[in-house]
Amino acid sequence: MTDIEKADKSTAQSARGKNLMLASGVTLLTAIGATGYYMMNGQNSQSTDNAYVNGHVVDISPRITGSIAKIYVDNTDRVQAGHALVDIDQSDVNIELAAAQADLARIRRNVTALFTQQKQSDSKIHAEKVLLTKAQADFNARRGLADQDLITKEELRHAADAVKVAQANVDQAIAAQQQVLAHIQGTDIDHHPEVLLAKERVEKALLNMQRSNIIAPVSGMVAQRTVQLGEQVAIGQKLLSIIPLDQMWIDANFKETQLSGICAGQAAEVTIDSYGRKIKYRGKVQDIMVGSGSAFSVLPAQNATGNWIKVVQRVPVRIQLDPKQLAQYPLRIGLSAEVKVDTTRCNPSTTIKNKTPSTPPLQSLQIAKPTSFNMMLTHWDI
Repeated sequence: MTDIEKADKSTAQSARGKNLMLASGVTLLTAIGATGYYMMNGQNSQSTDNAYVNGHVVDISPRITGSIAKIYVDNTDRVQAGHALVDIDQSDVNIELAAAQADLARIRRNVTALFTQQKQSDSKIHAEKVLLTKAQADFNARRGLADQDLITKEELRHAADAVKVAQANVDQAIAAQQQVLAHIQGTDIDHHPEVLLAKERVEKALLNMQRSNIIAPVSGMVAQRTVQLGEQVAIGQKLLSIIPLDQMWIDANFKETQLSGICAGQAAEVTIDSYGRKIKYRGKVQDIMVGSGSAFSVLPAQNATGNWIKVVQRVPVRIQLDPKQLAQYPLRIGLSAEVKVDTTRCNPSTTIKNKTPSTPPLQSLQIAKPTSFNMMLTHWDI
């Protein structure tokens, strides 16, 4: 080997050594940087990709039985609170209402007759007392004549019997009055128990008439419609569901080893798979659920067995979303998500006890008393 070849070989070995040292240095710096980043940021956050969109599912069911007459909505239709959903045939309800109205009119007449009888009983008692006074006076007069032997003892006995009959008639009239008073004392026609009960039957029939028109209790999207036209439905049978699109949240299933730094009120960053990483939702930890997912399953795990293997459990953490972002980028129940929670600060004493609800409460379905009820009573009054 010549001197030139030896020099080239030495130069090549020197270059390889420099490259190896440079690569080692870069690797070391990368490891140091990654370790420093983890030390600075990794311990101040917790993340999981086991997260899903969740929301309220408002099931719509009838409160009366009957056959379906009309259906106004279908799956994916958007409805506002108060929007008509389904109509139930009102034939049976109309018959029930007519019978209740007739029963109310009959009872009002009967109760009115009782009050009239009470007034008649006063006159009856007064008349019987007059007859008693007359019979008593007649008896007294005849007794004086009997002492003078001007009348027979038989006539005196008849006079005495007349007094007894008159007294019995007075007692009978008083008893009849007491019987009437037992039904009406302390009340009037409009507030008599039987009249009030009949009014309640009429009001229930009117309420059932309103319930035959099923309306949306909340705004949202129709889903899971199973009812068909002409179907006979029962009370409580599920007809369809409404999903309020403005009331969605994220259920993030964190490992139990990740929960030590998570508490209510912490900021969270949510990425939805359907929108990609370009859209990041601003969220807030509402709270940690009271138990793990397995604890509330249909068949909870039974760990008190001989063959036991410890498995890290996951606990749902509810993440509240920004309503403005939710309106701009609507979500659907069941979508996959990734959640990252900033665990830098945690003050459970203030964030849990005084936290505000995650979503506005669902509107309750309020059914007002029928406005035509008073008009109906006037129509059936006597």
